[in-house]
Amino acid sequence: MSTLRNVSNLLKLNSRVKIGTRIFGGFAMVLALLVAVSVLGYLGLSAIETRLNTYEGIAENTARVLRIDRDYTELRRNTIAYSGSSDPQYLTPIHDLQKSIGDQLKEVSARLIIPEVKGKRCADTIEVEA
Repeated sequence: MSTLRNVSNLLKLNSRVKIGTRIFGGFAMVLALLVAVSVLGYLGLSAIETRLNTYEGIAENTARVLRIDRDYTELRRNTIAYSGSSDPQYLTPIHDLQKSIGDQLKEVSARLIIPEVKGKRCADTIEVEA
């Protein structure tokens, strides 16, 4: 019974308001909802942008690590070839690859994104002799 009274009182209150005020109130409500949806959309897109930027950095570092892996494989191949033949032609590529791998490790270490890992410099712990 009290619920019906409350609804009845609300309808009486609404009937006392002019039609222009009702229209303006409805328009203001729709506008407020539109602003709320826009803000939520903007915040969602900002979060997506942040995650994509993080992913981009990780993907770039992955490509760098793959280049290091490729160069290391080439270094091993040249080392095995040199140890089998003792041909000095393999020494220059070995030294060049050692320097290149050291530089690449320093670059990857400098561009790490994850803060917990960034403090642990992998290039500082690996010594490469040229």
